[in-house]
Amino acid sequence: MLSLIPLVASPFLLSVVAASSHQRVDLFKRSGLSQDGVADIQAINDHLNYLEEKYLNNFAAYEKNTGLQHPLAPASLSRRQVASEPLKHAHKSHWYGSIQVGTPPQTFTVDIDTGTSDFIVPSSSCSTGCEGHKAYDPAKSSTSHELNTSFNLTYGNGTPLSGEVYSDDVTLVGLYAANQTFGAASPYPNVFNSSHFPADGLLGFAFESISAYNGSSLSLGGVNASIYTGDATYVPVVGDSFWEVTSDAIRGSQIFVAGNISAIIDSGSAVIVGPTDDVAKFYEIEDGTASPQLGEGLYTVECDKTPVMSLSFGGRPFYVSTETFSLGYVPGTNNTLCVGGIVASDVTKDFWIVGDVFMQNVYSVFDYGNRSVGFALLS
Repeated sequence: MLSLIPLVASPFLLSVVAASSHQRVDLFKRSGLSQDGVADIQAINDHLNYLEEKYLNNFAAYEKNTGLQHPLAPASLSRRQVASEPLKHAHKSHWYGSIQVGTPPQTFTVDIDTGTSDFIVPSSSCSTGCEGHKAYDPAKSSTSHELNTSFNLTYGNGTPLSGEVYSDDVTLVGLYAANQTFGAASPYPNVFNSSHFPADGLLGFAFESISAYNGSSLSLGGVNASIYTGDATYVPVVGDSFWEVTSDAIRGSQIFVAGNISAIIDSGSAVIVGPTDDVAKFYEIEDGTASPQLGEGLYTVECDKTPVMSLSFGGRPFYVSTETFSLGYVPGTNNTLCVGGIVASDVTKDFWIVGDVFMQNVYSVFDYGNRSVGFALLS
């Protein structure tokens, strides 16, 4: 289960509450990467293309902000094959919540993403691509300040996203932050078209070093002990950019990768993404089949033999259920083959992206104050 209740960080907000307090962000999720149990192959490929572009943007922002190449950035990269058609389904399996900006408050729904550091909403000056979204109007807020600077990002298949940077008062689940920076975008690229991206904007909860522009941080306090059982296992965050932690081992029917595995816990990913060779080894052990006809990095397994896999943190294994491992039946196979929830990418040569396939099975704690991530079993 995704939880943003505990000590969560965002580079674009500034507010501190006591660790003993408990503020809850109500989240809702749009339909996933399947329809009626059948894998939506186009949606899966769009989502994977979006993820790769997101991490390349993050690495570029880190280098711009620090003057250093990110330790996880690939030295060279062969990008996935991307069609010229815009990525219509890139955000089809994301988590959404609400945030208020300005005085009086303007309410927006935002995509909650622990794998990025950008807080962006549409601008009232947006004339292209913003239909169906609520737009931020600085003229209607007495606390709005234009900072006379712009931002430029790239999303999906290289589509630019740009706009102006503002500061204003922001409220999230009753927590108030004055004069906080964010981006007001104009225009909106097709990847954010309201027909397939229902949220108005993006709210990243990673760290400042990968933000498109410098901001500050938000902390939400407390955990909700009623929805998990036993103790949480905490592991320290590595570095200053992602919610990156170290996994001891990743295993299916046997351990296929072990020891000091870099794992980024990313609520903006619907899948688990790993290095090409490691993923190939996993599916070889589990009798899976590479399926390039479906998409680069995708594998299939027999649906009645879906592997049981686990990721170990702090010496404790946490299991992925067979239900969340499968992304759905392969169309035209009479429900006998399923798309596996672990996919391969050249972007992740030295790390893993751990997304929804895993996170649906655990209670996740993002502790900004102690720079750690905790996992517990769901009640």
